[in-house]
Amino acid sequence: MNTEDVARERVLIVSGVPLIRRGVSSLITESGRYEICGEALNAHTARMLCENEKPDLIVQHAYPVLGEAMLLLRDFARLHRRARTLVIAPTEDAAIIQRMFSAGARGYIRFDDGDVLAALDALAAGEVFLDAHVQRTLVRDFVSGELRTRTSAIDRLTPRELCVFELIARGHDTRSIAAKMCISTKTVETHRGKIQRKLRLRRRCELPLRAQQWLNGDAMRMRLAGIHEATPQQ
Repeated sequence: MNTEDVARERVLIVSGVPLIRRGVSSLITESGRYEICGEALNAHTARMLCENEKPDLIVQHAYPVLGEAMLLLRDFARLHRRARTLVIAPTEDAAIIQRMFSAGARGYIRFDDGDVLAALDALAAGEVFLDAHVQRTLVRDFVSGELRTRTSAIDRLTPRELCVFELIARGHDTRSIAAKMCISTKTVETHRGKIQRKLRLRRRCELPLRAQQWLNGDAMRMRLAGIHEATPQQ
């Protein structure tokens, strides 16, 4: 029986980085195993396509704002519960990966060496998927005890607070964050206050510094892992 005779599962691709989006699209198209039902470069379009197209599978590139990716995962589960989402992200941080799965992910791979088709095949079969490199990292950290000790106050931030925190780290002011997240400036200030309390920061001016330190630390871990950042489309 030809692939054409079988109803192929439909895939929605979400990435603000054209190179990543085109690469994933080309890989899926050439395989002939799945049908692409839409491509989104931002969260707004992704939500709309998820609701209208009802994809079987979603490939979500979680970059550059991980908090925003977690919010989007929750929305996918609300808009179309049957969709199974594969997250492609640069980090191997166990706490972040755990939160991605808690938010609704069913697969997780690094974008530098993850096997997208193998991951999609697993999700299509109703399984969960972690690429081999991430599995080895998590097992190594568990055995060494690092998996239990690496948690920090930042892990207690909600996805929305984490999103605000990351945008502060990237130099956005209150008005810019409000516009990007489609919330009021007052709500942003409320989130900032909660973040300061959770991180035990006494002065407002300490928050951007702490956010920048966290972002630089994550970028350093990415460089040590041999992962290079791509530029997202505005």
